Parts: sequence; structure tokens; C-alpha cells
Amino acid sequence: PLGICILFLIGVRIGELCGLQYGDISDKYVYIRRMVVEKKKKTPSGWKSDGYKIVEHTKSSAGLRKIYLTEDARAYFKQIKELNKKNGYSTNSKDFVFQRPEGMCNQRVFDTRLRKYCNPNHLDLPFAKSCHDIRRTFISHLFDLGLNPEKIRRIAGHQNIEMTMKYCRNRAEQDEIELILEQG
Repeated sequence: PLGICILFLIGVRIGELCGLQYGDISDKYVYIRRMVVEKKKKTPSGWKSDGYKIVEHTKSSAGLRKIYLTEDARAYFKQIKELNKKNGYSTNSKDFVFQRPEGMCNQRVFDTRLRKYCNPNHLDLPFAKSCHDIRRTFISHLFDLGLNPEKIRRIAGHQNIEMTMKYCRNRAEQDEIELILEQG
């Protein structure tokens, strides 16, 4: 569950979160270097999932990126490390931050938990949330704060600004929009 909180604070892709190692976290920054991807194998009836693997790159050619960790994000990472130690997991620089007895966590672990906690049946939500929705929310929030779109693109790890702009959702209320238009 703490990984879901981290998603809201750093806006990385879920595969990038799963691929984080303790050596990627340095003081006030996290370095995004790799990600977990689903392995596929060809069968007579098409492609089938064959587990997960680590790749030493991110989804886009935007490459390695450095993301600032807020005080809350640093506290969550500290709490995760303490919990991992308490549960007997190694926390050396090459160890994954998100671990379980079977090995590294994968996207499905987080998506399953998120759907469980944000179940529309008991939260009265009009739709089920996803890790990708959290990423969109994070990116939209950066736009709401007035950050330069190019800086947002770099934080998000998008190859081009067009992709970043697709993530932007206008979350302003009608009266806020009217005030902005009047001032413009």
C-alpha cells in the first residue's frame, strides 16, 4: 500500500516503481533507471504472459531521470525500508524496494491492491482507479501548479511534449476558468 502513496508523490510508471532499487534513492532524489516489464511467449493461439523481467532502461528514449522526493515521499521510502528489514528482506543498494517472498513486485501486485482499496462498490466512485490514473493525476497536478511543460515532460519521462500534453486534465472549476479568462 505504501507504494501506491509513492505513486501519487513521484508520478512514475508502475513498471519503473517496481524496478526501483535502494541504490536509486539518494537523499532527496530518486533516479529512474530501469523498469519491470511483462515477458511474453508465442503460443499457437497467440502471445501469452510468461512472468516478468527487469530491463535496464525506461519505456521511452527520454532515458535516465532524476525526480525530487518531497518530505512525505522520503518518509514513505524510510518506512518501506524499515518494514522490509523487519520482514527479513535485504535493503542493500542492489535490492528492490518493493519485494515479496516470491521476489520482486510487479505491476499486477500494485494494480490488484489499488483496485481492492479503490473499489467503486465501497467508495462510491464512478470508475475503478488504476496506477496509470495516478500518473495522470500527478502530471495534471504539475500543470495546475504552473510548472513549465518541458520540465513536466522531463519529470514524466516522455520523449516528446505532445505525449505530456495528452496527460494534462483540466481540473479547474468553472468559476476558476472564468476568473482566469477575465484576467487574461
